[in-house]
Amino acid sequence: VTGERADPMNDDNVTVGFYLSNDKMVKDGNGNIARDYTFRIAPHAKYEGIFQARTSNGKIISTAPADVMLRDPGYTRDLELLRARVSLEMNLDGSLTGYVGGYRPWEAVYKGWVNARGPVIELLTWVQLPAVYYALRRSADYSPTGPGGEKTHISFALRIDALPAFVMTPDASKEVAS
Repeated sequence: VTGERADPMNDDNVTVGFYLSNDKMVKDGNGNIARDYTFRIAPHAKYEGIFQARTSNGKIISTAPADVMLRDPGYTRDLELLRARVSLEMNLDGSLTGYVGGYRPWEAVYKGWVNARGPVIELLTWVQLPAVYYALRRSADYSPTGPGGEKTHISFALRIDALPAFVMTPDASKEVAS
């Protein structure tokens, strides 16, 4: 998160970026993810989510929707979000909590289950994949082609819990400022 004003809690022009890193997260002595660790970004044009936002009383809220591609923590690798927005809250300890939300293709969610050895998934989880297919299709609520088009996307939100960290250029020669 970068901004233009001296007061990070109230800034009308903020950029929120989600980037990949090949560096592993490190745990502290209590088994929690370590704070203030250093991560080198791994630039990847496909997996960079950039949001224009503003801060108001410590809340970071996107000012315009963005179409982004992030990494999916589930069965699929790609998390395509159309008309995505971000809502984060700055906590007193420097951490962030909040959400990234938008519309994702529902068919990719279904195929993620099927491609993860569908019959095994059905047997071990008692999930009926045909029912998942029809539930996702029925619940789709967004059409990229407009109000009259086929609804191929479904509302999606990803919870974000972030800790303060140092973000470095790929060669670790300097800290990334924006």
